[in-house]
Amino acid sequence: MNIIFKTYICKKDKIKGFTLIELIIVIAILGILSAIVIPKYISYANSSSETACLSNRRIANSTYLMYLANGGLIIKDNYSGTSFLVNSGDLYDEVSCPSDGTFSWIVDSDGNAYISCSVHNPSKELGDIVLETMFNLFDLLKGKTDTEKATILGINNNNFSNDTYRAYILKNDFNGTWPTLSVDLPKKYEITINGSELKIMPFSNSKDLSDPVIYASTNTGNSWNSPVFYYPGKGWYIHKNSYNVYTGVTFSSYTGTDIKNLIDSKPSEWESLK
Repeated sequence: MNIIFKTYICKKDKIKGFTLIELIIVIAILGILSAIVIPKYISYANSSSETACLSNRRIANSTYLMYLANGGLIIKDNYSGTSFLVNSGDLYDEVSCPSDGTFSWIVDSDGNAYISCSVHNPSKELGDIVLETMFNLFDLLKGKTDTEKATILGINNNNFSNDTYRAYILKNDFNGTWPTLSVDLPKKYEITINGSELKIMPFSNSKDLSDPVIYASTNTGNSWNSPVFYYPGKGWYIHKNSYNVYTGVTFSSYTGTDIKNLIDSKPSEWESLK
């Protein structure tokens, strides 16, 4: 759109220039144009950064798979930072997020690598990752005898429960530290407690261990109450009461399907975290 600004001549003194009213009009027009153009530019820049970030993560992940195919050992340590394997063999280089996000590399017990970014939709990805680690464990235990299951889980009894499953995943898939919910979400919704981070964790109810709840909490122990839950395929939700205050839900008797049904059946009590 081409805008032509005309310079008017005052007949009285023949001096070229804008009157006060004309200046106000020009400033108003520039303000309107800024309101239209700048957000679109920012949106475009954000979209471009997200695309570049995703591309860099795919490069790192694809090259890691090639590294395995060429006889490389599974990288069992989980990484945070911007240095990732981008060439097969022993060659390393830098891949990073254009928006200065922090990459987290999580490798499950099968050697599958998952790379998330702290800026670009990380929480949804991490919710899926934690859920996937549970499913991988169930597949690993399927068809095994109790003795074989105990050996895999590293226990000396037949306590095949939520506690032993969580302990196995925490050690073997997350290197002893549960992944953190995106720092932007707790700040935005003021749901941190004493500055603690919300950790993403699984919970399997005894009535159906294969249908886990994925939730986020500052308490990483056996406390089955939280306001924040993951709905697979949709994202994170926070529970609130009739006074619009965020409140926890006790889920010790719930499965993942139960949580989804709660969100679907009472949408007014849940807010999507975006």
